[in-house]
Amino acid sequence: KKYCEMSHRGGRNHNRYGKGGRGGGKGFTNQNSGGPGGAAPKLRPCKNFMGGGAVAPNLSPCTNPNCGFAHVVKCFMSVSVSQKSHGSFPACSSLSLWSTPTSPTPQLFTGSHDGFWRLYDSGNNFNKVFEQRAGSKVNAVEVSNNFLFVAFDAVWDSKTGEVSAGQQQLSGGHNQHNQMHQRNKPTQHTVGQVHAWNLNSPSSPPMELHLSPFSPYASPRPIKALSCALANPSDPASIVCVAAGEDCTIRLWVVDPATQKFKLGKTLQGHVREVTSLLYNGGSVWSTSVDATIRIWDLGEGECKHVVTSSDG
Repeated sequence: KKYCEMSHRGGRNHNRYGKGGRGGGKGFTNQNSGGPGGAAPKLRPCKNFMGGGAVAPNLSPCTNPNCGFAHVVKCFMSVSVSQKSHGSFPACSSLSLWSTPTSPTPQLFTGSHDGFWRLYDSGNNFNKVFEQRAGSKVNAVEVSNNFLFVAFDAVWDSKTGEVSAGQQQLSGGHNQHNQMHQRNKPTQHTVGQVHAWNLNSPSSPPMELHLSPFSPYASPRPIKALSCALANPSDPASIVCVAAGEDCTIRLWVVDPATQKFKLGKTLQGHVREVTSLLYNGGSVWSTSVDATIRIWDLGEGECKHVVTSSDG
């Protein structure tokens, strides 16, 4: 049956928006004494309207004039952006759009946990144009001012001082074997690395963001969030890259006019758990974290000025 028909029916021992206890729930609220369920959302989109037809042939487009669900969101295309490996598709971790005045049709960059970032042409049915292996897992991609920033997991060997891409992520037992194999090498450590590709010169090697000459990586732990933009919109050389992740620290890189390479600028500390997302907004940075807070940072002073917690509503 169609989603718009099925969704009006209650379930046994549960409801659609949260589990109750013993006894069957009806509709969208649990009306028995089995315990409360979750609150129904304000907007309930019709699944058939969203994905029926050419996008999802297994779903029939909703044509019910009395459908009790909202016909407001529709998926026009589905694109597979990772390679199938050992029976499963690694997660797509992030995406970013790129367009220029001479090429206004957006191009889609994606990052995947299979270790690749990829480029798709939205003007040509999202056909894949290019792919590049970065590391064992790509966690974030961001395009700003014709630079593509890619954050990925790499391996730093404390014995040689070198950083390598590491093992490609697999699934199931193969991945567990690789992780165990790496743990058996006490000199090898998973670090976060960021590469910056100049899209105006795609054949050039990427610039690398390092903590220092003796720490040739961007973070001692994997990076999970990026945000990049121009500090001065009229100066194309004023690009800033903000990165953070599992080590709870937010770092800013700026272009050094003398070397035309990225150098580490400010370091912001205050989160106590992994940083999950970032927003660079000129003189400030907004960050979210697994520690259940949002922090707003003043870059002029390099300090956190506001903390938003769950108690703030």
